Amino acid sequence: MTAWRDLVATAGAGATRLQRLVLLAAGVLVAILTATRPGGAADAVEIFVASNNWHSEIVLPRALVDAAQMPELADLAPSPYVAFGWGDAAYYPARTPGVEAALRAAFKATPAVLHVTPVDRDPRRFYGNFEVLALTLTAADARALARYVDSYFDRGSAGTAQQAAPGLYRDSRFYAATGKFHALNTCNTWTARGLMKAGLRVGIKRPVYAEELMEQLRPLAEGTPQREQPGLSPLLPPSSP
Repeated sequence: MTAWRDLVATAGAGATRLQRLVLLAAGVLVAILTATRPGGAADAVEIFVASNNWHSEIVLPRALVDAAQMPELADLAPSPYVAFGWGDAAYYPARTPGVEAALRAAFKATPAVLHVTPVDRDPRRFYGNFEVLALTLTAADARALARYVDSYFDRGSAGTAQQAAPGLYRDSRFYAATGKFHALNTCNTWTARGLMKAGLRVGIKRPVYAEELMEQLRPLAEGTPQREQPGLSPLLPPSSP
């Protein structure tokens, strides 16, 4: 708006009163549209997707999540971000999972857990050997993603999900989750569904691999258009988590 006032002032005596009024009105209109249009700077929320080329996680600003909506956050240390990953209840928490656990997770529909981690710094500096992409969403789409994540906590009648195991990182936790893990419903399909809930164009094959997902997200993180990828189609959410 200041720039438009400067432009009007520069016009000075060289512009008629009507021309100066038109310039000023145009500046006001631009300011209103910039402040109110969906996806404007004031409406932007930065979220992250982290991947180690095998597994993927969603990282959200903690301020985005209502503590009353997600009571499990009270178990965690204070942090500016929280990371969420979904996976097999036996294989995912295991420090050294064996072949039997891997085969069971791949070929049987097994119970699931949510891994919840307080991220105490910029996620791009938090993860060691992970690729971390920053994605910009509107506030409404970011809240839709947060609701998606929240819907996977298995709270039952208790109102809060039970801790299933210690987490893989400092201060992280595993919680009982809804849904069944199997070869066609993995951590990466879970991440992809969430991003679709947030309005991102994610087309994936079954089963989805982490690199396949990240390949589609890199252009979005860089602010360039997504390339058309033959053979990929949107993955529709299941009828229930």
